[in-house]
Amino acid sequence: MQGLRAVCPAAAGLLHTRHLPFSTSRQLLQQQQLEDQPEPQTGLAFEEIYIDSKAAHTASSRSNSQQQEQAPLTAVFLHGLLGSSRNWRSFSRKLAQDAAARINRDVRVLLVDLRCHGASSSRLGFNPPHNMVTAANDVADLIKQELAGQAPHIIAGLSLGGKVALQLLKQFVAENEQQGQGQHLYESAPPIAPPEDRPGSSSSSKQLGAIACDQSQTTQQQNLLLQ
Repeated sequence: MQGLRAVCPAAAGLLHTRHLPFSTSRQLLQQQQLEDQPEPQTGLAFEEIYIDSKAAHTASSRSNSQQQEQAPLTAVFLHGLLGSSRNWRSFSRKLAQDAAARINRDVRVLLVDLRCHGASSSRLGFNPPHNMVTAANDVADLIKQELAGQAPHIIAGLSLGGKVALQLLKQFVAENEQQGQGQHLYESAPPIAPPEDRPGSSSSSKQLGAIACDQSQTTQQQNLLLQ
C-alpha cells in the first residue's frame, strides 16, 4: 500500500502536466479519425465466387488429371431494382457448383452491385445521368478490369439487371467486342422501341434516377428486402 501511495501522486502529476484543452483534444481526435478513414473507393462493388472444378467433381479425379488446363467459365449476375449482389448469392453459388461438376471446369462468378445500389451506393464516380446506358458502362468497366476486357460466357440479369444486360450486349456488339455465349433474362422484357427513339423515357431509367436522388430511402428498402 505504501508503494501505491508513493506512485499515485507522481502519476497524478504526470497526467496534470499533459492535460490539453478540450478544443485541442477534439481537433486531435478529429485528425486521427480522418487519418484512419480508408481512401474513398470508385467503381462498382462486387462479390466473387470461384468454384474449383477438382473440388466440385471429386468423383472423376482421373478425367481431371487427363484434361488440359482451361480458363474458368465466367459469369456476371446483375440484380433487380432495389436489390443487391446478395440477392444472387445462394442461387449463383449452387449454379456454379453444379456447372463446375458438370463441365469439369473452374467457374468464376461476379455478383455486381449496380450504381445507386448495395455497396456501390457509397462509392464515388457515378455521376448523372442514371440510366441504362451509364449503368451498362459501369458493368463494362468492371468487366475490362476483372476479366481483361473479355466478355463473360454468361450474363444473367433480374428485372432491372436484365435491361442493363441487354444494353451491355448492345454495346459489346457496337464496339465489335466478343459477345457473351449465353444471356439469361429473368423477369425482364426487351424494350418495344429502340432506346435511341425514346431517350430517358423508360420507366427503369426514371426509377434508377429517382433512387440516386434518395440513397437513404434505397438503403431502407434494401434492408426490408434482405430481411
